[in-house]
Amino acid sequence: MSPDEAELQLFGQALVCRDELACTLTPGPDTQAEIQRHQAMAERLLRSATVAETPTPEDPEHAPQDAALLRIEAKVDLALELLGRMLAAEQPQSPPRPVRWSRLGAQISVAQARVVGSRHLLSLQLPTGLSLPLRLPVQVLAGVEGADGQHELWLAFPPDTCGLEAALERFLFRQHRRQIAASRRGA
Repeated sequence: MSPDEAELQLFGQALVCRDELACTLTPGPDTQAEIQRHQAMAERLLRSATVAETPTPEDPEHAPQDAALLRIEAKVDLALELLGRMLAAEQPQSPPRPVRWSRLGAQISVAQARVVGSRHLLSLQLPTGLSLPLRLPVQVLAGVEGADGQHELWLAFPPDTCGLEAALERFLFRQHRRQIAASRRGA
């Protein structure tokens, strides 16, 4: 597949988000069961990120109970942040790089070429405050070497059976809204 065809397939009819994210591309998963397991884990992570970011409704009728719950939630958030930092300190992080992605796939730049059709695991460090990386199974659709020696890759997410595509679309929509709001504040 040519880069233009891959571009159209991944980004032609989908919301596209551009981010600067730490990401890695590793070989595998090879079996359909492994792919589905990674998709299910990614969907759970995206759903958890959504729940963590969703504000609770204000209801004056239950204010004393809500205040206690908010204190507990804040303590849990601090404990999770501490745990995340400890885990992140043990795992090497790649520097942030441009990532363009949609619910259907991603385009990244890497140092080594990958074989078209090969399967990999794309790990993205999300800008959500969660220290867990989002790991998505991908298949290389196309690749081209750039003038700087880097290789541009177009990576397709396999069709999912667990709702990952919808969770990705919701996450990317929120990211896109945040980027628009940030650009308006900066302008």
